[in-house]
Amino acid sequence: DAIAKVQDKYGYPRQVWATTGKNAKDRIISAIKHLNGTLRLVMSVQSTDQHVLRNIRRDNISVDHMLALAPAIKEANLLTTSEVILLLPGDTYESHINTLRDLVRARVSHIQVYTLMLLNGSELNIPQERRKWGLKTKFRILPRDFVELSNGKKVIEVEEVVVGSSTLDFDEYVELRLLAFVLWVITYGIVYDPLLKLLREYDADVFELAHRMVERVDDAPTGIRDLFNSYRQATSDELWASPEAIQAHFQDESEYQKLLNGRAGINVIQHHHALALAEHMTEWTDYINEIAYDLLKAMQSPDECWSQEFPAVANYCRGLSHNVLGQDRMLSNPEFTFRYDVEQWLNDADGSRLRDYKLSAPSKFVFRLA
Repeated sequence: DAIAKVQDKYGYPRQVWATTGKNAKDRIISAIKHLNGTLRLVMSVQSTDQHVLRNIRRDNISVDHMLALAPAIKEANLLTTSEVILLLPGDTYESHINTLRDLVRARVSHIQVYTLMLLNGSELNIPQERRKWGLKTKFRILPRDFVELSNGKKVIEVEEVVVGSSTLDFDEYVELRLLAFVLWVITYGIVYDPLLKLLREYDADVFELAHRMVERVDDAPTGIRDLFNSYRQATSDELWASPEAIQAHFQDESEYQKLLNGRAGINVIQHHHALALAEHMTEWTDYINEIAYDLLKAMQSPDECWSQEFPAVANYCRGLSHNVLGQDRMLSNPEFTFRYDVEQWLNDADGSRLRDYKLSAPSKFVFRLA
């Protein structure tokens, strides 16, 4: 209430970042409604698998209760983020996939997948727990956490992360990290909201949009294949056998320069998201549109969906994603003719159907950056 009063008086802050509680979500929803969408509701499920939750003593938190709040969240027009941790004790490839699928079906706005980190003093980071779950670990640099001291010594902050276990191997870890990247790009921002809404309108499994982008990568455009291969390689290359190996390697001045210029110690997801935005959005949009078309076709949707609705939504996504970071972006504004008011349909509540937003006559829309 205090923050809302400040916002009403000064128009600031325009965005609030905080971790919301894990239970009593109805109270939290009621409270942050006052902030007019400037605070995201964080649904930190970590996993929706009850076996995994019992293993980490988190079964006191009702996943079903949180997911059941999805309609109320959407009705209040709140943005949601859900945090998931990969490679928790007992986690398998299938259970992790099911967790992501559950959250997509709950219409969580953005899903953030973390790699399990072993912290000193935590119960999981003791020898018997490591042995119990067969945890396999590596070390990596915390992005941008490094310094050169006055005596010339380079100091790098590192973390120990789990990259395999008795129930999930390293190759599966890499593939699930790639899936997390695809979900990040699809759900971060507004570019593919029209596509997601149309798929849900016809009861298609939206999670399959991301899943099939990974599974069918051999059929993807060349730029997307290269981007995915780069992501896989970077996911492996960021891992080291020991903290000492990291510290020793970067004492060399030329190697330390790689940290300074962003060639080493990167956040792999955010780095490759930037590459996608800067270099591959046309290919990415064509690829995701192709897979969405196949999903809609499998739902045996009416002819109007194929001949009119899907082309309109696909072009809207093309307009939103066009040359986002290009220096000449303002010189190349794409134009498309629409038979539907896609913008109004997007702004209206879930459950609205695109066919009800047909324009009286086809109209041309121009996509310009504001």
